[in-house]
Amino acid sequence: MELQGRSCISLPLILATWLLVAAAFIGPAECIRRKRQLPGGSEDGKGGGVEQFKYSAAACRAHTASLSDFGGVGDGATSNTAAFQAAVSHLSQFASDGGGMLFVPAGRWLTGPFNLTSSFTLFLHRDAVILATQ
Repeated sequence: MELQGRSCISLPLILATWLLVAAAFIGPAECIRRKRQLPGGSEDGKGGGVEQFKYSAAACRAHTASLSDFGGVGDGATSNTAAFQAAVSHLSQFASDGGGMLFVPAGRWLTGPFNLTSSFTLFLHRDAVILATQ
């Protein structure tokens, strides 16, 4: 369609072009878990304090924790069932406050069955493997 010798560009084409350009300049969302106190630990690094970690994620939750914070050991031989259960139980209390995300660091994490909850993300590091017991 032409108006006064000029061609009209459709609104959907303009929006699609803008979205492609914007997507090229916007990086993936990053979640950063800041050092904080967990039950049974201290922030001074001597009594179970939490180290800061950073990772990319599609959707961040308001509350995060690492499986290591709950005594998890990623050696492929130690049972981590109690650590998974404790972490999910702790993070499930934040379902109505932005949800919880459990970060599973690199390693081989042996576990028996455990239940997940709503408003919860289980985020595995690219080098994390969950091994199930029988």
